[in-house]
Formats: sequence, structure tokens, C-alpha cells
Amino acid sequence: MGGTWSPTSPPSDPGFYVNFEALATATVTGGQTGVVLIPLHDAVWGPVGEAQSFYSLAEYDRVFSKADTAARKSVSNAFEGSGYRPGAAEVIAFRIEGSGSKEADAPDVGGLTSIVAKHPGTLVNGWGLEVVASADGDVIIMLTDVDDVVRWEGAFDDGTSGEVISASNPWFEAEGVLDSTGAGTVAFANGADPSPTVDEVAAAVETNMLNNDFNVITTDDTADIYTAIVGLTDDTNLQGKRFLAVVGGAKDESIDDAVAAAVAINNENIVRVGYTDLKTEDRVVSTAEFAPKLAGIIAANGPFRSITANHISGMRVSQKATKGDLRKARNAGVVMLVEDQIGARLYQDMTTFANDSINKPRKEFGVIKAMMVHHQIEMDLTRSAESGWIGGSNVNTDKYRRAVLDGIGTYLARIEAAAMIQPGWYVSLDDEYDNTGDSVHVKYGIKTTRVVERILNTIVLH
Repeated sequence: MGGTWSPTSPPSDPGFYVNFEALATATVTGGQTGVVLIPLHDAVWGPVGEAQSFYSLAEYDRVFSKADTAARKSVSNAFEGSGYRPGAAEVIAFRIEGSGSKEADAPDVGGLTSIVAKHPGTLVNGWGLEVVASADGDVIIMLTDVDDVVRWEGAFDDGTSGEVISASNPWFEAEGVLDSTGAGTVAFANGADPSPTVDEVAAAVETNMLNNDFNVITTDDTADIYTAIVGLTDDTNLQGKRFLAVVGGAKDESIDDAVAAAVAINNENIVRVGYTDLKTEDRVVSTAEFAPKLAGIIAANGPFRSITANHISGMRVSQKATKGDLRKARNAGVVMLVEDQIGARLYQDMTTFANDSINKPRKEFGVIKAMMVHHQIEMDLTRSAESGWIGGSNVNTDKYRRAVLDGIGTYLARIEAAAMIQPGWYVSLDDEYDNTGDSVHVKYGIKTTRVVERILNTIVLH
């Protein structure tokens, strides 16, 4: 007698029993790409400190308004990409305000009391709030800006609560009960948005670095936010987050200043674009203003593409680099732009990491694409381990260890097929350690793919 058998209830009859069982293989799920984090240093409306996620500029406008600010342009640039390649798939943005920021308020009108703007800042200062009884019996509430443009209008019944009116509009909250006998017009005032201190900027940047999942952080700023991003990127990466930072320089920056800035940073996780200002049909664009566009391109490329020779649609180079400038930039790790018959294009894919050693070769740590591969692998494997490989009912048996190795091997084969790494990778247990307790030590070797940056021709004349 035979058949299958249950480990929890073994058969009592004599016989040869067989279970066919597939080897359990740990699986690795690919993580996100294309996500850019942007601190908003001059946004005039919207929630303060709370990171908001957007998949289009229109979504951003609904939360932070269409006011023509540098913050909005940065978000727009990140989404736009190069014009030839896509930009960010998602932008996570957060507004930074000083500790004295305050919501505007308005006097009571039409039975509404405690009228307060939904967000702090000066944007709605001077805006008029009018309550008027219409001929058809409705009570009209109208919000008009300082240019007499109607920003919001609603029709309600007498007796409508302030809570309902608050939920019906994006601009203000109110208490009380609507009463047309108190119709009139009042103005908002007292809104304030003082500049944040250096410490407030650093605290906001660090909090959002740690609390959000993203691939690249950027800013068009060259002062406090720039300093915070550069200063915090390395420490935050050491805490287990993996991302690149992209920053730029002020308008008319010299090549020596750009080189000095990159040398001072000298970090594999930070990209510094510099010197080569750009121009559109009507204005000159600094490399700091260009940084969010570059961040969107890098995030969209992810671990799959290099930025080398990527053209930028609609732009020319305003401050052109000589061969000597390009050599200086390459040695220091400054991303530059050059111009050809098509227009502006990125010169070479590089981070500010300019050292070279056996343990940290520049051909890996000084290349944006290679660092994106490093980040993607580490974050994919970390997420998979934390979601199922460790803790729970996992017991450190030979079968479990083989399942982990098989899972990592399957993942590496998949990213090899995606041209992220070269053939010849390996994964094994690290026998220098004891792998039978509560720890499993895994060792694997990879070599990232290199993109072609030059084609050398020899033409034989006959």
C-alpha cells in the first residue's frame, strides 16, 4: 500500500508513500522607478510639510495652485523630461514654510463665522468674500482675488452649515450657518509665510527624505535647500534609503566654481550639473533651474539607460564649454551640456564621485546609471526580504537557504535580461560565516553593464 502522506498525520499502514513537492523559491519583486522628490521653497499655497504625490502638473495645480512660481516650474520640468525621453512618472512635493506662517482670515459675513484660509501664506490676503441673495432664492458665495478674478463660486440654501460650505470649496473653512440677511463683502487678511530658517529647511528635507520612497531628489535652489540636500544625502543613504540627488549652479557660474562645488561634494549619490547655462527662445536658464529636468530624466531612465548624449528639446547652450572646460568637468564629476546641430545635449553620465580605488572604482561609483543599478538591486532585495524572507515562520534550514539563493538567482537573471548587469554573475552562501543560526550570509558578484560612449573609426582610403 502506498500513496501520498501528510507530515502532520503520518500513515499507520505499511507501504511506500511519496509526496511530490516543488522547491519553494523566494521571490523578488521589482521596485519603483521614475519618482522625483522636490522641496517647494517658494510655493505660495498648499499644505505645509505634508508630502503630496502627483502624476501630472494638473494634479499639482489643484493642490498648490497655478501661481507662476519657481516651485511650479521645477515640478513642470521634472515631468517634462528632455522632450526626446520621458520625465518623472511621479513627483512627490512638499512645501517648506517658516515657523511663523499663518493662515489668512476674514471677518464674519452672511452668518458664517471663524472664516480661515485652508493653508498658510499671503496668497489670499486682499481676496474678497461676498455673500449675496440671488433672485431665484439661492444664496451665492463668491471668492474673488485681488485682480477681480472669481476663484470660486457656490450657490446654497439659507441655513446651510459652515461645515458643508467648507467641504464645497478648496480655499477656506467656516463655521456658523448661512444667513442671507447678513449678506455683504469682507476681505481676507493676516496671512503670513516668513522664510524658513536654515534649521527648518534641513529638518523638513531630512524628514521627507526618510518618510518617502523615491529615486531622485532635486531643487532649483542654490542656497539653503541645496545645502540641506547635499549635506543629508550621504547620511540618509547610509540609513538604508537609496536615491540620487541632483543639484545645479547659479546663472553665469564659472567653470572653476562648478568644479570646486563638485570636488567639495565628491559623492557617488550626488549629481552636480554646472557652468553650461541654457537658453530658450526668451530667457537664459541656469543649471540650478535645469536640475529638476535632469532629475526627471534620470528617474525615468532608472537603471536601464544612460544620460550621455541625451538631447534637450527646445534649448540651446548659452554658456558654451571649451574642450579644456569639458576635461576639467569630467575630472571633477560635473555634468555639462554641449550643443550640436540638433540643440543642447548632455555631455556625459557622471556623479561627483571622482576618487578611484580597488574597492570603489570610479567606473562604477562615478556613473549615474551604475549607481541606479546598485540602488535598484539593494532596494528590491531589501523589500523582498522584509516582506517575507525574514521573521514569521521562516526556519533556517538547508531548504530555506536554497530557496533564498534561488530567489536571488532568479532576480539576477531577470535584471541581466533587462541589460542592467552583465552575464557571469553568481550567488552563493558566504562560507566565511556560520549560516546555521538566525543569520544567513549571502555573497553574490555582479558587473553592471556599460553604455557605449564613443565609437572609434578607422577609414582605409584606397
